[in-house]
Amino acid sequence: MSRRLPGLGDVAIGIVGLLGVAASVDILAQQSRESIGREIAVPHHLADGEELTLPLRDLLAHGEHLFTAVWTSQEGGGRPDASPQS
Repeated sequence: MSRRLPGLGDVAIGIVGLLGVAASVDILAQQSRESIGREIAVPHHLADGEELTLPLRDLLAHGEHLFTAVWTSQEGGGRPDASPQS
């Protein structure tokens, strides 16, 4: 004859729930690590000397893109201590 402990099912459900939360946190942390340092605003940088071989029109367009790019905070965009101006 086996005796069941009261509440054992609740404990098992709690353990399974905690394992699910731990797995979710690990997945989110991995996704965050993969996005750190990813360049979004300017995906292509000129190689050394490439500026000497590009037509002037393309070089100016690339420069304009650098100055008008919307940088993410991970890329150094924004000023951390500046308050927005109205």
